[in-house]
This record gives sequence, C-alpha cells and structure tokens, in this order.
Amino acid sequence: MRKWILFLLLCTSLAVSGCTENEKTNKETSKNTEKTTEVDLSTDQYVPVDTAIAQPAEDNFAEFLNKRLTEGTHTATITKVGFPNDEEQDRFNELIGILTTSITDDKEYFVEYSAKYPNQPLPYTKELGLTEKEYQEFLALRDKQKLVKVDDMKIKVSSTEQGLEIISDHSSIFGEMMIDFTNKEMTVDSVKVPYDRILEASSSQAATGRWSGYIWKSDSPDVLDEVAIGQMEETGKTIIYIQKAARAVIVD
Repeated sequence: MRKWILFLLLCTSLAVSGCTENEKTNKETSKNTEKTTEVDLSTDQYVPVDTAIAQPAEDNFAEFLNKRLTEGTHTATITKVGFPNDEEQDRFNELIGILTTSITDDKEYFVEYSAKYPNQPLPYTKELGLTEKEYQEFLALRDKQKLVKVDDMKIKVSSTEQGLEIISDHSSIFGEMMIDFTNKEMTVDSVKVPYDRILEASSSQAATGRWSGYIWKSDSPDVLDEVAIGQMEETGKTIIYIQKAARAVIVD
C-alpha cells in the first residue's frame, strides 16, 4: 500500500508506469557495484541499430523490434533516474524519507486522500509531514530527475527460430532475454513475462524524454515487475527498461 501511494507522489515517468522502482532506494543502490558476468562478445562485429523513428503497433511487433535490436554486438549504457550531483540527490532522499514516514504512519488517511486524486501527484496537505515550501521543493526536484550513467554494458543480439535472443555482460540487470514473435512472450533469465501492451510516447516521460515501444508485465511481480523495449524520439536510440532493477539500458 505504501509503495502504491508513493507512486502517486513520485509520478514522474521513466518509462512505463510513471515511476522508478522505489525512488527512496536509489541512493543505496547507487553505492553498490553493478555485478558483471564474463561473456565473450569481443569477436562479433558491432552493428548499429536503426535510428529511424518508427511507431510500434500490434501488427508490426517483429519488424519494430528487429530494427531496434539488430543482430550483432552493441555497446550500451546502464542508466538510472537521479541527479548529476550528490547535493540534490541527498536532499531529494531526505524529503522522500519524511514523506514515506508520514504516509506509513497514517495509511488510512492517505488511502482516502489519494483516492480523490487518481493518477496524479497529491496536492499539498500538512499530513505529508513537510511544509508547503518543502513540498514544492520536492516536486521541483522530482521534475529535475534525468537518466544518469551507472556503467557501460555490452549486449549480443541473435535471431532465433522464435524471435530474438539478447545476452548481456551484466547479470545484475539481466543475463539472457528471449522474445517470441509468435506469442509476443518474453523470457528474462528463465522467468516468463507475458506481453502486456503498447507503450505510447508521452510528455510525462520527463526523465527519459518521449519514447514508445512495447511493455511486458510479469504475473509474479515479486520476481520481475515490468520490462519495456522501445525507441527514444530525441536520439532514435533503443531503450530497454527493467523495472525490478530500476535501470534503463540505452543501446548505442
């Protein structure tokens, strides 16, 4: 319940639902070194992805993904939503901590209060535990979040009889991703993730900029929440978003 209400407060879109995976954990996560897996990708030719902007549709599923993820080895950048400087990140985490405590201590009130304002940040109320000025500061900081680099990455894309196989050298993000073009199902490290819907570009995607693609949603959110693959409008680059890892992989 707390996570759901925080979603309303943090409604700034990285990709799919409007929020990253528990913003309050970003600082702790960023201190951890990304776990890497030794995968030999050095012998494959680097193949550029197609940067021509295309719109995803139900009838061009395979075509869209084949253009976004061409066969070969690609360099990529692991990113997260955050701030370029520690001062803003620390202040944001401080405000998030106060909000989280206030919501946790008065769950019933916030369930009722948030029901009045569906799919939007909550208007100010003193029960949030912040002054109105602090709450406006929090909202301003929230809207300043951008994708910041965490690490470099390599992925190897191969065509299969069923669709695509994507292997990465960072198992902390994902090790192997399989996409079946027939039933649109995805498998991430042996976890099946059913196809959910088309992701439409939106001006609310403040952190990433507008992008569109496809969303897969797990039946077991404790294992894996949502995965999305698409194309960023401004750069034409391919983006792979893993909600459980709270990371977006930008493919060069």
